[in-house]
Amino acid sequence: MYKITASGSKAAVQAAWDILAWSDPTPADAVDAREETRALWRLDAYAQDEAAAAACADIIKDSSADLSPSIAPVEDKDWVRVSLEGLPAVEAGPFLVAGSHALTSASPGKIPILIEAGPAFGTGHHGTTRGCLLAFDRIRRREKPERVLDVGTGSGVLAIAALKTGSRSAIGTD
Repeated sequence: MYKITASGSKAAVQAAWDILAWSDPTPADAVDAREETRALWRLDAYAQDEAAAAACADIIKDSSADLSPSIAPVEDKDWVRVSLEGLPAVEAGPFLVAGSHALTSASPGKIPILIEAGPAFGTGHHGTTRGCLLAFDRIRRREKPERVLDVGTGSGVLAIAALKTGSRSAIGTD
């Protein structure tokens, strides 16, 4: 895997991004553009092999004379493991929401909720998920909800929390 990087004006980076992202076929496997400072933008493209990386660099150069792309190999890592290191278990009152990579070191006495990181909202890392779990915990301490509706359920973490704490039924809908 190779990373192709170029920095320049927003217009120059956008022009190169448009070509790399929308060409069919494109030599780039992924393309990203972001603002570094008010006047400087950065384009990152990724390609599987040297030939595809060189083709990406040529497209970038052809799109704007202001861009000088560089090509560097991407370090071979276990990227899944690296990304999971950034997703620790989340405590929300009595609940512990985590993927299997972090649930094994769970806090004793917590109610574990296994949610693997993926495309669904609801790993507990967003403040609204944690806030809803805390609010649910306050409600369940006053009264035991028999039926729970989890609207905008994503991963279903709130419905799972309800069932794990004694609710008779929980329905989740997105």
